[in-house]
Amino acid sequence: MSCIIGICDDEISACSQLENIVIDISGNIAEEIEVYVWKNGKDFIEDISDKIRPDILFLDIEMDGYNGIQVGEYIRKELEDMDMNIIYISSKTSYAMNLFKIHPFDFVVKPFNRDRIEKIIAELMKLRGLDKGVFLYQSHKKSYRVALGNILYFESDKKNINIIANDGIERQFREKLKNITEKLPFNFVMINQSYIINIKHIRECSSNRVILDNDDELNISRSYKDIFSRTMLQYRQFDF
Repeated sequence: MSCIIGICDDEISACSQLENIVIDISGNIAEEIEVYVWKNGKDFIEDISDKIRPDILFLDIEMDGYNGIQVGEYIRKELEDMDMNIIYISSKTSYAMNLFKIHPFDFVVKPFNRDRIEKIIAELMKLRGLDKGVFLYQSHKKSYRVALGNILYFESDKKNINIIANDGIERQFREKLKNITEKLPFNFVMINQSYIINIKHIRECSSNRVILDNDDELNISRSYKDIFSRTMLQYRQFDF
């Protein structure tokens, strides 16, 4: 299965530079890469509504017409697409906090650094591989599996664990929460004694709570804040 990488920037030279970098490094990536370029936000919105849906999108903030923030809000709110990995691009560095609600993966500054672009894409390829994995569990002497990428969080419920996934199916098995941490990839992190969350599905975040894609709000205990912050930085490579 190929990975679609999109570039949306109204600066032609920036588009060309970034496209050439992506094509150049694609030989170092195991997956087949398809690259699509849009010169403005309007054309991009028209295409993703009916045709092409990138897995990774390099999105300029300062475009005329539909700017990058408006396009990002359209992706997250109108399309309800939380899976597209958005990397914002700009000639400025003052946007970080304003972009958090759009749930970007990263932020890069023009002119582009080839090594940084390659590192971002490599991390995203790694995370795509994690999402393809499954979590195995047993319940009532039967074995079950659920895609890791679909899991929002694990919840401790007395002697049982509930799996909360984006398909709404109820799943429960008998185990202690701390015993499953070693079975999970690094993007799953314990935020208190009762919850392990999938960072991919965080919609909003503060110093003591997270809101996930299904609107569930969970608290981050003081003793887990450091590991949560480190894992967030490792996952996103983004200084929130």
